[in-house]
Formats: sequence, C-alpha cells, structure tokens
Amino acid sequence: MANLPVPGAEGLKRRCPFGVIEDYERVRDTAAPAPLDTPSGRPAWLLASFEEVKSMLADPRFVSAVNEPPPLDGGEGIPGWFFGLDGEEHARYRRLLTGQFTMRAARKAAPRIRAIVVEQLERMRRGGAPADLFEAFAWPAPARVVCDLIGVPPQLEALLSEQIEVIDGDDLGADRLGAMQAMWDALVGLAARKREDPGDDLLSELLTAKEATDEVGASFALALRMAGHAPVSHIVGMGVLYYLTEGPDAADRFGDPDRRDAEVEELLRFLPTNNLGVLRLPTEDVAIGGRTVGAGQPVVAALPVANRDPARFEDAESHRPDLERHSHLAFGYGPHQCLGHNLARVELGVIFEELFGRFPGLRLAVPEHEVPMQDTAGSYGVTALPVEW
Repeated sequence: MANLPVPGAEGLKRRCPFGVIEDYERVRDTAAPAPLDTPSGRPAWLLASFEEVKSMLADPRFVSAVNEPPPLDGGEGIPGWFFGLDGEEHARYRRLLTGQFTMRAARKAAPRIRAIVVEQLERMRRGGAPADLFEAFAWPAPARVVCDLIGVPPQLEALLSEQIEVIDGDDLGADRLGAMQAMWDALVGLAARKREDPGDDLLSELLTAKEATDEVGASFALALRMAGHAPVSHIVGMGVLYYLTEGPDAADRFGDPDRRDAEVEELLRFLPTNNLGVLRLPTEDVAIGGRTVGAGQPVVAALPVANRDPARFEDAESHRPDLERHSHLAFGYGPHQCLGHNLARVELGVIFEELFGRFPGLRLAVPEHEVPMQDTAGSYGVTALPVEW
C-alpha cells in the first residue's frame, strides 16, 4: 500500500458530508497500521481499528510527548504544556484539576451554561433571519462557556476567540505563532491578577496549589480554552447540519430527558469532526497488527474512523441513538482521556435542547451542498451555516 496522505490533504474523499475518510476506512478494516506521507518526510503511521486504537492509547509505551508545546514567537515552547506530559508528571498536574471535571461538577455548572446559551440564542434571534448559525451561535457560545469556567473576563474573550480562529482556520499563511503568543501573554497576565484577587473560577482555584505558578496556570487555561472551544463548536455546527438534513424531530429528541443523553452520546460517536484524532509516540519498537512501528515514529489514532468500526458497533455507519452502544473513543482513552468530557456532554445537551426548543422552525437557508466546509489537519466541519426560522 502506498503511503496515505495526512488528514486535511487534498484528494481524500468522504462518501457524504457526515462520512469519514474513505482511505482510512480501508486501513481500519485491515486492523493494521498504514504508513502516512507526512509533509516533513518523517515516518509516521495511521491506526484506525477500534480495538487497536484503544489498546494503543492505554499502552504506556506510547507517550504524548509527540505533542510538543506550541511555540511562541521567540521559539520557546509554552511551559508545563499539559498535552505533552506523561507518567507521574502528567498525573500530578491532572490531579490538580480532576475534581473540577466530575459529572457532578458538570451538572452543577449546567445553570451557568444554560444562561450563556440562552443569551447567545436570543442575540441571534434579535439579529433576524436569515442568520449564520455558526458565526452567531455555534462559534461564540462554547467560547463563552469555557471562558466562564476558567474565569476569563469579557474584555479578554474577544481576543482569545480571534486568535483561536487564526489557529483553527485553513489559511496556510496565517500568523499562528503570533496568535499563540497573544493568547499566552493575555493568560499569564490574567493568572497574575487571579493570584492577587481570586474569583469563583477554575483558574483561581488552580493557583491556590503550591505547584501552580502563573505560567502553569496560564498553560492550563490555554489548553482548556483551546480544547473547550473549537472542538465543541464543530460538533454543534455539524450536529445542527445533520438534524436539519437527516434527523427529524430534534426538538423532541433533546426535549426528552430520557433521550437527550443518548442523542449526545451518539452524536459524539458519529460526527467525524476531530479530523486528526490523537498523536502518540512509541518509546520502543512495537508490533501492531502484524507490523512493527519503530521507536520515535508518530502514530495517528484516527478516532472518528475507529468510532465507525463495524467490528465494534452495530450499524456503525448510521446515527442510531436507539441502539445500546458500547463506549466510543470521541474523548480518547486511557490516562490522556479528555479531562473535560463530562462538561462537554452536559454542555452539548443544553445547547441542542435550547436551540431546537426555542427555534422549532429552524431550517437551512441554502441548499445543503452550498454549506461551506473546512477539512484541515485538525478539524472537519462547517465554516458557516445559513439558517432561517
């Protein structure tokens, strides 16, 4: 088999707007890793079957050190970058935050989340139809939720959102280093102010720990800000597109508490918005599916493709919240499973409940094929969603 293009490369095809990459499906069905043709020429592998991905993510021989700290303008990496830590160092920092991300804590935050979501929806309503739901709601609402959690004041929200757009977008010439530096400077300054005048927020609580310097606090805040914004926004954008084109009765589905959780869980499994999946680096040669992955050769775990594995899920290509599904990999697995998975579940349930409950006549304002999409290395989804009601 020839080396495969990396996610986001030209020529990769999907059967429909909600499909995963076809070439990667063929890799999944072999249950063996396939070589990736990386831009740098560095040997890398794609892994896409559910069981092999899950096993790899739980294997301590595969570390997250491949996720190097985002570089700043001066070339240095962000100190204490959470996604690049492993072992006891990672566990120690994770323990500082675990209590803030239990399901109990997420449910406690639901009224604050709901207030933000309702306010953003009413802003969209006042703007009138037609409206770009992605710009007016799907993009700003998750940003406001995660900023509220961290304790980012309103005057900084706009700056952070602007820089996230630069980093998440598909403009190859965008100044991503400058965007990262701007966010870093703002959050280091915010951490210093929180230390002097703490509030009722996650960053203030974190800074009470002895290990948490202003830089560590800013690193956590930046990681949470990035992980809690664009990924959630793309799920909302693609989820709304799905319900407006393929899934009727969304208001009933999300308005019924007995069905809401199943709907959210199935959307997380079904939507292929996390294009890259996750990266891991083997610390030694490892045999997977009859192949040997060499030490130091990055492995891309294609989570959306694994979540459509027919060996794991009945009717895997369909959105079926009525089926009793096994657990999925949308939030990863193992020691690096997404820390905010409970918060994301609660947030998405509130978002879809309020959106379809308040806009029962919501519909696309353009034909489905005219909805603009982005397909970058990191994410896949709509970039605008014209709607009427």
